[in-house]
Amino acid sequence: MGFIRVKRIKGNRYAYAVENKWKKDKGPRQRVKEYLGKAISFDIVNEIVIPIKEEESRREIVQRLASNELIKRGFAHNGENLEKCGISFNEATMRFFSGGKEIRIAIEMNDGFLCSYMLERILLFKVKPDEDEREAGTRLAKLFVGSGLKPDDGSFVRFYQLS
Repeated sequence: MGFIRVKRIKGNRYAYAVENKWKKDKGPRQRVKEYLGKAISFDIVNEIVIPIKEEESRREIVQRLASNELIKRGFAHNGENLEKCGISFNEATMRFFSGGKEIRIAIEMNDGFLCSYMLERILLFKVKPDEDEREAGTRLAKLFVGSGLKPDDGSFVRFYQLS
């Protein structure tokens, strides 16, 4: 599992998914796996939280957590989307748009970055056959932290149980 690195280029911040590779003759080297988009942040403006329902699926749990974090930062509902400053988040697809086109963007929040890449990684999480519960739980927790999402204990356990 890698991490997200932010580079400053001409005064703008850009996020990248990075992993370390060990080179025999040179030691550790960082390899960019994917460009995630411009890194931006929004201050928290309210503490409204929409509760997770017991019967929600894994996808619905992640959608609700992402929506909660964006609403806390001033995004407002406009049909199927949450919008702020020309940025739209489609709750159904969990993708970001601007001017009707999909965009790559990484919104810095909590201790991570909310972006389509991290949301996909959470949704693709599966317990490995040779992995014990503690290792799998730690791996899932790192994905949530990396994405900037903060599930409560009940949501985390429910998501894990559905994995």
